[in-house]
Amino acid sequence: MDGAIRRNPFMWELNLVATCLASLVGIMLGEEEDRWWWLPDESGAFSVKSSYRILENLVLLDVGLSAEEEGIFVKLWKSPAPSKVVAFSWLAFIDRIPTRSNLAFRHILANGDPSVCVLCGQGEETTSHLFLHCDVAVLIWRKVMDWLDINFITPRNLFMHFVCWSEACNSRRLLKAFWLIWHAVIWAIWKERNARIFFLDNQKWNLYVNKEGAHPSRSSAKELPNNYKRIVLIKDR
Repeated sequence: MDGAIRRNPFMWELNLVATCLASLVGIMLGEEEDRWWWLPDESGAFSVKSSYRILENLVLLDVGLSAEEEGIFVKLWKSPAPSKVVAFSWLAFIDRIPTRSNLAFRHILANGDPSVCVLCGQGEETTSHLFLHCDVAVLIWRKVMDWLDINFITPRNLFMHFVCWSEACNSRRLLKAFWLIWHAVIWAIWKERNARIFFLDNQKWNLYVNKEGAHPSRSSAKELPNNYKRIVLIKDR
């Protein structure tokens, strides 16, 4: 390989060059016209799906998830919830959302800034605490579970909570609707958390679930998304 570098290269740059040269070993040049070939796909054509798989494998390797936890990601994207909501849930699963605990870990919060949960004001605001173990979150999940007539003990993390939530649905026809509700609750808790931080909205809130009374067992699959949109947090007057 001919060429000169005008400055002393960094070590990581030398490593990249060495990797590039190693990948060229055994390559035979032919007479055919050069063309782009996307290696992650057998067809050679680029696809978002193959790109996602590469990034997902990198994230899973970094986080160190179990085989069962990896399988949850397959179900995660099958939810009829909006893409941005599902994407947020995905970030919450791998603990990449900006909770106070994560901000402190990344030295974004200054020394002395509070790391306590915004909603309950008690425990440290970790992902698991905020969405599962906070007193406010517990109340929200209890209300929704009573509405759906399901019950299980709150597990230690979001992965196990999603599994318990899915297994609590006794109808395959309604499973995606249950996933939609799960994402809606996660999203509502996060929006309320941000409202209290950025808009100083610390009024007391209560959970009102589908006041018009359409229980999922008595609704058609097509009607469920509209009914579940009534899961909202409403200010006490």
